[in-house]
Amino acid sequence: MRKSKIDVSNYRNPLLKNIFLLEFNFEESKKSVDELMRNIEEWKYSYINLIPPKITSNYEIRYEKLNFTPTDKVGDFVEKKVDMEIMIDKIYQSLKKILENLNNQELDFFDMFYYNRMSEAIIGERLRVGHTQLLHIKQSCIIKIALGLEKAVRI
Repeated sequence: MRKSKIDVSNYRNPLLKNIFLLEFNFEESKKSVDELMRNIEEWKYSYINLIPPKITSNYEIRYEKLNFTPTDKVGDFVEKKVDMEIMIDKIYQSLKKILENLNNQELDFFDMFYYNRMSEAIIGERLRVGHTQLLHIKQSCIIKIALGLEKAVRI
């Protein structure tokens, strides 16, 4: 068995090939991902028991959940809130699994663009890539997320 001295852990889940990306309507797929991220922004403040997945500095995806067991289901309001929290929890778990399939550049892009709301110019500087490579990272990241959510729009 041949042992390689090259660390390939940084190359897991490579960027999607450009030819594959051309099979999708990027703008429509991005709208679905943007809508989910807008909802997550609202849910962060409306449902404080649920915290969206976080990306740690060593590229681990961490999902935290406070133990919540509904004990009093009196009234429609409480029941709707509990049902909504269950639905949001499922979405967060799906997002965590999707983020685990992104590579480091895509995770950085996702974290900076959606969680920290940085501009693409700043993201390009931080990732040390040019406009063309940043566009490839962005498209690969968003299409992978849209595919995972089953909201990718094929041409």
